Order: sequence, then structure tokens, then C-alpha cells
Amino acid sequence: MGNKNLYSLHVKEDRSECRKTRISFRWNNCSAFRNLLLVALLFVTVNLSAQVGFSGSYFENFNSFSLGTAPLGWSYSGTFRGTGTGTSNTGGIWCYGAGSDWSMGLLHSGSAGIIYITGSFTNATASTITALTISYNFEQWRYANGSGLVATSAGALAGSSATIQAALSGSGSASGSSGTVTTTPKTVSLTGLSIAPGAAFSITWTVDDPGGSDNGVSVDDFRMCIPNASFPVTAANTTPVTAGTSFTLSSTPTGTYTPFTYSWTGPAGSGFSSTNQNPFIPGAGVTAAYDGSYTVVVTDANSCTASVTTTATVTTVSCTVPPTAVTATPSSTALCSGGVLTLTGTATGGATYSWTGPNSYSSVFLNPPAFSTSTASSGIYTLVATNACGSTTVTTASVTVTAAPTALLATASATTLCAGTSLTLTGSATGATSFGWSGSSGYSSSVQNPPAFVTSVTSTGIYTFTASNSCGIATTTTGMITVITLPAAVSAAVSATGVCVGGTLTLSGTSTGATSYSWSGPGSYSAAVLNPPGFVTSPTSGGIYTLTATNMCGNTTATTTTVTILTVPTTVTAALSASALCLGDALTLTGTAIGATTYSWSGPGTYSAAVLNPPVITTSTSSAGVYTLTATNVCGNTTATTTTLTVNTVPTAVAATANPTTLCRGDALTLTGGATSPITTTYSWSGPGSYSSAVQNPPAIITDASSAGVYTVTATNLCGSATATTASVTVNTAPIAVTATTSATTLCSGNVLTLTGTAISPLSTTYSWSGPDSYSSAVLNPAGITTSTMSAGVYTLTATNICGSTITMTSSITINTVPSAVTATASAPTLCAGNTLTLTGVVTNATSYQWNGPDGYLSSSLNPAGIITTTLSSGIYTLTATNSCGNTFGITAPVTVNDVPQSITATPSATVICSGSALTLTGTAVSALATTYGWAGPDSYTSTDLNPAGIITTTLSAGIYTFTATNSCGSSVATTSSIIIRTVPTAVTATALPTTLCSGSTLSLTGTATSPIAISYSWSGPNSYTSTLLNPTPFITSTLSAGVYTLTANNVCGSAIAITSSVTVNTAPTLVTATASSIVV
Repeated sequence: MGNKNLYSLHVKEDRSECRKTRISFRWNNCSAFRNLLLVALLFVTVNLSAQVGFSGSYFENFNSFSLGTAPLGWSYSGTFRGTGTGTSNTGGIWCYGAGSDWSMGLLHSGSAGIIYITGSFTNATASTITALTISYNFEQWRYANGSGLVATSAGALAGSSATIQAALSGSGSASGSSGTVTTTPKTVSLTGLSIAPGAAFSITWTVDDPGGSDNGVSVDDFRMCIPNASFPVTAANTTPVTAGTSFTLSSTPTGTYTPFTYSWTGPAGSGFSSTNQNPFIPGAGVTAAYDGSYTVVVTDANSCTASVTTTATVTTVSCTVPPTAVTATPSSTALCSGGVLTLTGTATGGATYSWTGPNSYSSVFLNPPAFSTSTASSGIYTLVATNACGSTTVTTASVTVTAAPTALLATASATTLCAGTSLTLTGSATGATSFGWSGSSGYSSSVQNPPAFVTSVTSTGIYTFTASNSCGIATTTTGMITVITLPAAVSAAVSATGVCVGGTLTLSGTSTGATSYSWSGPGSYSAAVLNPPGFVTSPTSGGIYTLTATNMCGNTTATTTTVTILTVPTTVTAALSASALCLGDALTLTGTAIGATTYSWSGPGTYSAAVLNPPVITTSTSSAGVYTLTATNVCGNTTATTTTLTVNTVPTAVAATANPTTLCRGDALTLTGGATSPITTTYSWSGPGSYSSAVQNPPAIITDASSAGVYTVTATNLCGSATATTASVTVNTAPIAVTATTSATTLCSGNVLTLTGTAISPLSTTYSWSGPDSYSSAVLNPAGITTSTMSAGVYTLTATNICGSTITMTSSITINTVPSAVTATASAPTLCAGNTLTLTGVVTNATSYQWNGPDGYLSSSLNPAGIITTTLSSGIYTLTATNSCGNTFGITAPVTVNDVPQSITATPSATVICSGSALTLTGTAVSALATTYGWAGPDSYTSTDLNPAGIITTTLSAGIYTFTATNSCGSSVATTSSIIIRTVPTAVTATALPTTLCSGSTLSLTGTATSPIAISYSWSGPNSYTSTLLNPTPFITSTLSAGVYTLTANNVCGSAIAITSSVTVNTAPTLVTATASSIVV
């Protein structure tokens, strides 16, 4: 890079004269570079900006520089190249960055000239600045030769230039990826300054290599602060207080760059810190350690700070009684909402205070700050004054807060109405004592809901509703009320009163005050716009058109003059007297037309006529074709054409052929006809046997004897007919009346069958019989056949001559034998009663069937329905198969039907027994199969024995016992009677009352016992006492009655005993003596 001298150019803009700008230039170190001044004037583009008034806190992020306009107080020299990320090597001033984060940058090149950026400031504080903290981010966006930024200062900072250059210059790097930013924070703290109020100072950054292709570098996030005094701030506290009393610290910054953040610290012994602007310190924790200095450091949005200290005085105090002379007074007991309420308290000896009141009001100050009220502030406020000896509570008088009227609503019965109708206004408000309405055309009322009034067009407008009370006035308005009248000035006009059909007719209307329009007219015409589009007329468009103009108040109509529709001739027709004529016939042309004034006919062979109905034409072959009639009037012409005329002749060259002329009956006879005709021709054939056909070449005829003879064809068109005949046709037949019969149709094998044939034939005839088992014969009536089963079937006789053969067949011959292959099968040889037995038979040649079996079983089905079996179904089943030749038998294997165990019983040894006795169960069952047994009963009792061992019973043994006998066919169940288990009496008690009594008093004995069966009782006791009553009759005691009494309860199962408590019987004193030692008289 080499050694370089640093230079700075200072530019001053003087705008003291309106619309004139004077710029002067001054170079630092200009003694060495005066010869460069001209170059600077010629090649340096200078961007000028006013100085920034520095008030102690400043920050610039350059995000507004993207359009090339330098922020206030900043200037640059050189050409602004736009925004970029360092990928371009074009020298000049750049706004480096991306998105919305930009910086102010420089890129030097050989042709860039002198470039720099400068921030200019004046001291806008009221004091001399003695210290500054300056920082920014040095950013490198393009990497080339390692050049960087050099910072210099001027004005009031000139003496700090060396320090600023060392701290705020940025060294670039030659290595790196252009387009990627490298950020290096730079900062300097300057002390010993003396910048007087109003004094100017600046900082300039230049590229440290004036030539070549340098790095792209920039300045971003520039910040300048007066250390710890960047803006005014005051602090205060609510002391002096005594220990245990709450107090508040407050701070008030007046800087521009909000929001502020706060950091409080207090005396070391208190441990106090806070980030609140105005911290509250509750009295409960306040001790003498809270006495001392509190410092708050305030930081603004530029990260500049200011600090201030306030001293709090906290003293200690002792008490003997709770606070006295405590009073609580509101500044007013009646206020309007939004009014200020001040609470005033007095107390002697108080340490802490607590106010509470409506709407969650609270305060810890004896005399809290005044506050703005709402209706929720109404009520009584309570002050509690507290010291170490206790609390004293007092209350204010009740405070009433009244709001101005609220919830105003003004409505009108309609927002749009017709003149002459009534309008009703309705108002509502909460808390109002008086009302007022005002509106259009001088309307007024002092009634909340005034009477309805009749409107006119001058009633249009907005109506205002006013509600008042002692605390104020509130107003609201209705929506816009619009009063309208019927549509006026309605007119209707047509574009012409005479129009040819197909011409355009335009309707136009005028109207004032209408909201919708409706046109109606001839031919169902309608439209819903004031001036509808022109329409193409039709014959039905003639007449008067009506315009109806409508609004919500009604409608007004107007009509046009009458419109006449003219048409080209209509209903034009052209007709022929006939569409097909024969040569020489007369042709008549007939025309019709409505509205025509002239006529013209044209047609084949140069035909023409000028009258509607021309004279008759005698036809020739040149008369064929279409004739046209043209009808004309002032609106044009209409044409009509006839159908096509055809001129015909009768058919010629008629021919008829039959092929062949000799054939056998059943052969096909083909008839062929032909004719020449210029028009449609029909054909008609007639012949022997009433033959007829309407086809020129009819389908082939399958001949019979009646088909012999001559056939005639007639060719016909509308001009006449011509005929032709075939040669005579001869028809022979194959043998007829051929029959074949048998002596019988059903025979048993071994019987004789006789075949008989008949036939009629005019020609030489031969015969042939064929039948089952390769039977054949050439005789019309052959000898009898001895039959076998192979003889069954149909026998065929064929009679043949030159025209063919005739075949006939006998009825089918059935040769029967006795039934064969008879089998009888049962579905199972062994099964259980109730199962289904299926019988299956297989038989050949049977016609009927008969099953017989045990228990009178009969069935006539080969495979009868299943049999629901019983033990009586056991045995052999026989199938008899029968036909006309005899019968055959088949039998099943023996069938055995078993049953579930039968005659099953379950018997207990007793149905009522005492607990502890043995219960014996006995079972019986009859079964032809292997059988198992099962007992089940109360208390989970089970056994697999037919007759199980006796059961030693308990009360749980009571109930029913179930006996189950099981074989392969199933189970049978029997149950015992319900077993009842009895016990000795239970719950036996014996009571004597009282247990201590005097001789001669009455003693009562009381017993209880529970038993489900008959029970008896026995009492015994001292002095041979006995009783058989549960509750004996009370008795008179003596000393012999003392002791224990026993109650015994008995039933058939045994006894239970209970004893009373011991009874004590006392006596009165006996043998009382009294002795005196002397008697004095």
C-alpha cells in the first residue's frame, strides 16, 4: 500500500438567502494539496446534508440509504452506485446490505475519484460536552487488496483525531468471498472534551488506498452517547419514613428515544434492586438498612444511558399503642364519572397504611394520588393505619359517582318513506334526566319519544337525539331519513310510428324520481330500463307502448303514439293442381298472398306469368319441375315454390318368367318380373292356388300340388298398367299319407310286436323300416318281432319316389322288465332316540315303491323323509319296487335305537334333618348303554357315585340336590325334594333386672332365642327357682334369690343355654343398738 497522507474535504452549505445556495470548500492540510482543489471541484460529486443536533443520545442504522439519500447530518462524495452486496467492482458510494438492513459504504477504483462519508453534528445540549462514547460496525463486503477505512475528526473533535483514527478505523482483508459480509465492532470512549453548546464536530471515513481496485467497506449502526448523562433524568422518593413503612422511588427521564429501561440499586445492606421505573418498597421489609442512597441507570432505545441518585431517609420508632386520630376523608362525596377523587388520611403513630375501596381500589400511601373515577368507583373507602402495636381502621362517607348519559340509541320508524306518511322517532338512554330532538326543516322536540309527524320532502335529513343529566350531555343521530314523492315528468316516445316488419323500433322515456321502470306493449313486449335497446319488429309489434315509472311511493305512466307495423307480403303460397301428371294432363297453378301489389310466376321450359292464378297448362315432358311465385310490395317481396311436378307415362317392356317349369312339391319356384317406367312402378303377381305378390321379384315359392299352372305379372304406375305371363308350371310330389303304427306301445320283454305301414304316391315308390336293436325291413308291413329290452324305442318308415322321401315314426315302444338292482339302506345301524333315521332306496325300472318297517312304519316314496326315532324304531326296514311286469324286494341292515337313561330318580334319606346328622342320597337309572352319574348340591357338593356315601350336614347343606345320569345318547336329570337343615336354638340370651335389689323387691327375668322349629324353655336358679316360660312372671326376692339364673332353650336338634349376670339381694340393717354411758337428770 505504501505511505499515504490523509486528507479531508469540508463542505459548507449556506442557505441564508432564499433560493440561492453558496458552497465553499476547505481542505485540511491544504498547503500540500492546493493544486488538487481544481481536480476536486471537477470530479467530486458531493452529497450535502444538514448537521444533526446532538442532544446526548444518537443512533443511525442507515436503512434509509437504499435510495441514495443520506440520512440527516450525513454526507458523501462520489457517485452513488445503488444497493449491492460487494459483487461489483465499480467504484463509488454503495448502499451495502440486503432486505431492509443497509449500511453506508465506499468502494475505490482508479476512476472513482476522491470518495468519503461524513457525519456532522452540533452540540444541542445546554451544557458543554466533556465525554463521548462512539461506536459503529465496520463491515467488509468486497475483498480485493486489503484496504480498509480511515476515520478522522474535525471541528470540536479535532483534538481527538488521533484517538478516533486508532479506534474507529477499520482494516480490510484481501481474502474472503465477495458478497459475504464480515462485521467488526468499533468503539471509542473520549474524555477531556470541551464541546460548547452549539459547537460543531464531525467524523469522516475515507478509503486508505486512493488508487487501484480496493475492498468494498461500509459504516453501519453508528451510535454516539454522553456517558451516563445522555439525557436528563430526575429521581425522588417518598421518605422520610420510619422502619416498617412503605415508600416509593420514582424516576423521570426526558429523552427522545423511547422506550426506556431502568436499573435501580440501593444501600448495600438492603440488597435492593429493581427494573421498574417507580419501584414500590413494601413496609413489611423496610428496616434501618434501607436508609441511604438509591441510584437508577436509565437506558434509552439508542442504548445510551443516564443515571441519577436520590437519598431515602428511614428512621426507627417505638410505639405503645396502635395509631390514633385516624381519619379518612374523600375530596367529594358526589362526583361525575371522570371526575378526580382525592382521598386524605390522617393518623398519629402510623407506620404503614392501606387504602381499599370499590372497583378493587388499593393504595399504600396515607394520602394516595388523586385518581379519575368511573361509576364503579362509587362506595365507601377504608383506611387501615398500622404500626408495630396494631392497626386502626376508619372509613369515608359513601362516595357516589354519576356518569353522563350512556347507551344512547336514536331510531326512526323508516329510513326511506313517502311524502305524507308519518315518521316516528324513538330514543333511549341510560341515566338521562332530560331529552331533546332536532332535525330537518326546523324540527325539534323535548320528548324522549315524540309523537309521529307527517313528512314532506323537506323532512329529508338526519335527526339528532340529545340526552342530559347533571354530569353532561350525550348525543347520537339516526341514519339518513329520505322522503320521496311519486315519479314526475314521465314521457314515452317511439323512434317511428310506421315500421316495416323486421325494422328496428326504439323506445325512449324520461322520468324524475323513479327507481325502476317498466315498458309494456303489443306482442307481450316488456322491458325494465328507461331507454331499452331498439328491437326488431314483428307483425305483432303494432300498437301503443306504455312506460311505467315506479318508486316506493307508487308509479306514474305515459304512453306512446300508435305504432303501425308494415310487412312484406305474407301468407304467400304456390300450389300445383297435382304434383304428378301423365303426359297431356292439364296443370293448374294457384297462388295466395296478403299485402302484395304485384305477382310473378316462373317455371320449367321458360314458363312465366304475371297474375296470381294463371291459365291452365297442357303438360308435356318439358313441363316437369318446380314453379315459383313472387309477391311484391313496398317492404320487399316474398317467394313461394310449388312442389316438383313430374310428367309420367305407362310402363313398357313388361316380362314374366317362372323357373323351373317342372319340379317336385316342396321345390322352390322362382318368379322374375320386369318393366320400363320413368316413374315409380308397382307390381302385382297372381297365379294358381290363389297365389299373389306385390313384389317385382317375389321370394321363391315352396311348391305344392296347387302351385301348378300359369303366373301373371302386372306393372302399374299412375298413368296405367301393362301385363305379362309365364310358361305353365308342373308340380310333382313325394309319397303322401305315409303312416307307421304298432300293435302295442308298451310290452313286457318277450311279447311280439307287429309293425303296419301305409303310403300314397303317383310315382314308383320303395319302403324302408328301421328301429331299435338295428332292426330293418324293406316291406311296407313286415313280420312280427319277438321283443327284448333292446326292442324299446321308436320305429321309422320311409316311403321314397323321384321327388323324395316321406318319413313317419311310430309312437315310442316301451319294453318293461320287473324292477332290478333294488337296494335298501339305513343312514345308521345304531342311533339314539330322537335322532333322524334316513332310508335310501336305489331301483331300476320301478313305477311304485313301498317301505315297511318296525312300529308299523309305511312310506310310498323311494327316498322317504327322515324318521324321528324312538326305541320302537329298532328293526329291519323292507323296500318293495313294483312295475307292470312284477316286483322286487330290498332290505336294510338291522337298526338299533337307544335312549338316554330312563326311570331316573333322586331320593334323600330325609328332607328335614338336624345339622351334623348324616344325609344319604340314593339314585336310580335304567340304561342299555354304559352310563355315568353325577350328583351336585348345596355348599359345592359333588359326587360321581350312583349312591354316594352319607353327608355330614351343616346349615350350608340345605337345598336341592341334582342327580344326572349320562350315556352316549345324552343325560337325564332328577332332583331331590328341598333338604331343610335344622339347628339347636340360637341367639339365646338371659337377662335379670335389676341385678342389685333389696330383699322383698321384684326381680324380672327376660330371655330371647331364635329357632325355625318348635322350641321349649326352662329357667333354673337359686333357691330351686324354675320356670318354663321364656319371660317368666316377675317374683318377690329374698336373700336366697341371690345368684345366677340359667335359661335353657330346647328343640328337636338339641339345647342352648344362657345365664344372667349375678343377682345381689340386700337386706335392711338388723339388730341396731344404742348405748348411753350416763344419765344426768
